[in-house]
This record gives sequence, C-alpha cells and structure tokens, in this order.
Amino acid sequence: MLSAAVERPALTADTPERQHELIAGALAAMADPPAVPAPFAAPAPIPGDADEWAAHLELQLNCWSTAFDELMQACRDTGPAADYVRYRTLTQALDWAYAMNSSLGVLWKSLPPAERKRASLETDERARKAAAHNAAGQLPFEVETDPAFAGYVRRLKDHEPYSHWGEVILAGIFQERFFQALKWVRGQLIHAATSAPMDLRQFRPGAEPRWKWRQSELFFRGRPDDPGRRAYDRILAGHDVIGLLGHLTQVFFEAQMHLRKHLRATT
Repeated sequence: MLSAAVERPALTADTPERQHELIAGALAAMADPPAVPAPFAAPAPIPGDADEWAAHLELQLNCWSTAFDELMQACRDTGPAADYVRYRTLTQALDWAYAMNSSLGVLWKSLPPAERKRASLETDERARKAAAHNAAGQLPFEVETDPAFAGYVRRLKDHEPYSHWGEVILAGIFQERFFQALKWVRGQLIHAATSAPMDLRQFRPGAEPRWKWRQSELFFRGRPDDPGRRAYDRILAGHDVIGLLGHLTQVFFEAQMHLRKHLRATT
C-alpha cells in the first residue's frame, strides 16, 4: 500500500514553481528507494597526506591527554562516591589509548613497502647500539629475552619490516603485547561491565597508596584462555596504573612525529 502526505488545506498549483514542486514530489514518490548499502561496504575514512595525518593524530593525542588528566584527577579522590568517576575516566582513557594505537598502526601499515623497509633499517641500527650499551652495563641483559627487543630479534630472523609501530621507535614495553593487554581490559569494562580492574594498595608503612592493576582472576568475564588476558596478567597486573599509562603521552607524541617524517619522505 502506497501512502502519501496530503496538505491540509490543499495549496493551489497556480505558479510554475508550485507546479514543478508537485511534479518533483510525485516523481520521487514513484521512484524506487535508494539501495541499502551492505554493512561495511564503504571503506573507513583514512587521512591522506601528512597534513591530514597531523591534524588527525593531534586531535586524538589531545583527547588522550585530556582523558588521562581526568583519570588522574579521579584517582586523587579515594572516597566511595568516586568509584563511578574512576571507572568512567579509566574507560575513556583506555578508549583513547586504543584509538591512538589503532591510528598509528594504520599509518605505519599505509607507508609504501620501500619506506617501511628504510625505516626498519634505521631502527635496526638504533637497536644494535642500544643492545650493545645495555650489554656493557652492570645489570644482566640478554637481547634475545628482553621484551623491549622482541621485534628486533624477530627481524634478525625473518628480515621483514617491523610489524608494530612501537617496535619501530623502540618504545620499550609499549609494543604490540602491551596494547593487546590494554585492548583486553578495555573490552572487559565496555562489553562485560566487570568490576574495576584496579584497587588502592599501600605496600609499606608511610608510603602513599597507589592504584594498581588487579589480577585478572579477580574481575574478568569471558574466555579464561584469552591471549589478551594472558598479556594483561604478564604486563599490567600488579603495576601502577597512573605510572604506567603516564608514559603513553610521550610515546604517542614521539611515534606520530617519527611516522609522519617517513610519510613526508614519500611525497
């Protein structure tokens, strides 16, 4: 059954403009509706040149910084009424960390293969010097087992470009496994609405209590063998929430500047 809107009171068609309006409306009513696009048929919008990427990453970095500032402020309030604010601000901070990691990953993967190869060769040299410096120090160091050099060790074997942007800038622990852990705990908060993954602990008398990541068995829902959960327990659990996330602002800034340099080199 075809339905049509009827003007009340009806207007006369005594001018050319009105006649054209009625004809256009009638033709539109008789035409087939536009095709419904298939889910995800259109590609996601991706910034194009270096200037677009700069604006995109600057916006995300500012959002991350604001979200982290709000989380720090919420963590200063230890009263029970602040539980909700801490939960919300932690979720928002993890959201923007997830967004920054995703954008930097897209930018790295979008560089031409030749430029990724050149960037990887530069990282090789810096990694070699850093490993030699660490090996000459007083603390025990093995490049094959140090997680900060995992990408470098893998590249020595397969000679493929680095897979994660954190490996490219030698970002220490802030590489693929770290962001896998953040992604997992973010999913726990957003999709499973678990209890808070952090609690306030005081490790010695007189020391300021600190917010620490809880062991996953105390709050998780879902698959117990999830790789993200294993990454969380290995990298985040037991560590300082604010202290660990606080490094990301500098890491994100250095990463976007480094990758944008390589993007500009291709134009």
